[in-house]
Amino acid sequence: VLARFADRGISVDLESPTVELFVEVRSNRAYLSEDRMTGPGGLPLGVAGRVVALVDGLRGALGAYLLMKRGCRARWVTRSEGADLVASVLARFDPTGRSFPGEEDEEARARQIAEIADAAHADGIVLPLAVEGFPGARLIYGERVIFSPTIGWTDREVEERWAR
Repeated sequence: VLARFADRGISVDLESPTVELFVEVRSNRAYLSEDRMTGPGGLPLGVAGRVVALVDGLRGALGAYLLMKRGCRARWVTRSEGADLVASVLARFDPTGRSFPGEEDEEARARQIAEIADAAHADGIVLPLAVEGFPGARLIYGERVIFSPTIGWTDREVEERWAR
């Protein structure tokens, strides 16, 4: 590059540059930028499949977020305060995600989650379970893969993690 623009008097100072450029090469393309933006970390969305998450409050929102950070694209079934958490946080993390208002009846909601998971070809579902709730969920959802990343955490631990 320096040889190509030698007539312009361009030089490189690696110790104290006046301009810093970042180059990212992916497949047959190169991306050039002048700054970096920090993100939430984790894996790129979509590299780990799809999930349907029940977001009925903080525990459900955190569970969905943790799976999304691990590369899963999510569809959200919301209840009560979950809709606000999806709109204010999760949808910003994945603007292409879709949200569905959850059925009031628990059995109808379980059928709804299963139908959305089937239609989306989801690899699993994310539920805001406590340890004692897991056997019941297994009976309801059968052989479907169930993720519950906050299962061993107290409500206080969930609140602390969410605050980060």
